[in-house]
Amino acid sequence: MPLISSPTHPSSAQYSAMTGLIYVFNVIVGTGALAIPGVVHSSGYLLSSLVLVALALVSYITVTFVIESMAISNAIILTSPPTPPSLPPDDADSLDPGETDEDDPLISTSINQQQILSRACFDISRTVEMGHMARLYFPKYGVVLFYTTLVVYLYGDLAIYITVVSKSLRDVTCSKNLTLNELNSTCTEFFSPKIDRFGAYRLFCILFILTIGPFAFLNISKTKYLQVATTLLRWTAFTTMITLAIQRITTTSPPISPEISNIRQLPTLFGVSIYSFMCHHSLPSLVTPIRSKKSINLLFAMDYCLIATFYILLSVTGVFAFKEVQDLYTLNFIRDGDGGFINYLLALFPVFTLSTNFPIISITLKNNLRTLFDYESEFSNVIYTLLAIVPPFLVSVFVQDVQLLVNFTGSFAGAGIQYVIPSVILYQARRRVGLGSSNPYSSPFRGDGWIYGVLVWCGVSVGLVLVHMFG
Repeated sequence: MPLISSPTHPSSAQYSAMTGLIYVFNVIVGTGALAIPGVVHSSGYLLSSLVLVALALVSYITVTFVIESMAISNAIILTSPPTPPSLPPDDADSLDPGETDEDDPLISTSINQQQILSRACFDISRTVEMGHMARLYFPKYGVVLFYTTLVVYLYGDLAIYITVVSKSLRDVTCSKNLTLNELNSTCTEFFSPKIDRFGAYRLFCILFILTIGPFAFLNISKTKYLQVATTLLRWTAFTTMITLAIQRITTTSPPISPEISNIRQLPTLFGVSIYSFMCHHSLPSLVTPIRSKKSINLLFAMDYCLIATFYILLSVTGVFAFKEVQDLYTLNFIRDGDGGFINYLLALFPVFTLSTNFPIISITLKNNLRTLFDYESEFSNVIYTLLAIVPPFLVSVFVQDVQLLVNFTGSFAGAGIQYVIPSVILYQARRRVGLGSSNPYSSPFRGDGWIYGVLVWCGVSVGLVLVHMFG
């Protein structure tokens, strides 16, 4: 199979490092942030804060792994000789005895060490996606495992989107003077015949997939103005939630005394937080256009410090403001608020932001399914689109627990994308170019010990979740 070089970015498509990190912040701080206050409430705010800091650190370590792997991949692409056009890539009989078969990585020859010692060879000028890197360093079965993990993660993402939007619409529409989780109660006189709250939730799931789902059949992308609007709405909503929570803390008497530590609920926090620090699969598209990457690792460290602080502030103010914290934090403001305009706007915040993202994630999943199965026909677009949106819809119809969905998505597929894949790719990439190569984008966490440590951390995290689920 010939190696296809990824496109470079013209100067007009580049942006500053600060702009790039704002994009990264917006990618990370999304729906997962709304699930954190609930698990912090059950796990204890002090223990949870310490774990969030640790999870942010490990996630940052693997971000630097991805950046270093991107630089090495650029060097490999730049220094690799092109595939001779006379050699049929799929004809196994044409291979020399010393060459490899299709189960080997795309580039099997050793790289000339003198060629890649130049720092310029490592310049991240080409967008080398994680799937491309998997093809560079993994055999065929490894590529299949990569795409399978990514597909499972995207399925979980879409199921979370449908569930969050439908629950938000249900809670805004149905009467709010009900005890929490009273799913069998009549929703409201708005529906005729009368249906209970779980029935209303399922109705909104159907309406969502019928309204937003058809956009997945198209080839669309976010517009600049849509990104700006969504970003402003996200910042406004989260800032408002923190402000209202602080105001509620100062006026609540007697003050709420949340639990400090509950180690039994810790596994749930792991799954939700892994999902909430995820940006690794989007890093190549976000980092490559950055104009100056000289201090990229330092800037990412600042970004992760800001995000961890933001999560802790949002969660701690929430657990001190509300005796019960919903699995979707915005619902607290409509159930326990005064029903004012701001509270309803906060409750609808996921509806506005996730509805615009759903088609984009669906198209991404559709394209990855097409790559994974490698089957094409005149009905391919319809088949792959239905494969992308129907399974998460069915999951959402029967499961409305956001924490459960986020926990499952983050603990398994998310852990693979965030911990395992970056570590294994970097391990293989370093050996491809030699451990002594002068890579200006090397991770500050040098040495294989950090890679092994991340894999051990991943094993412990997934193990805790499994024990919690089946213990």
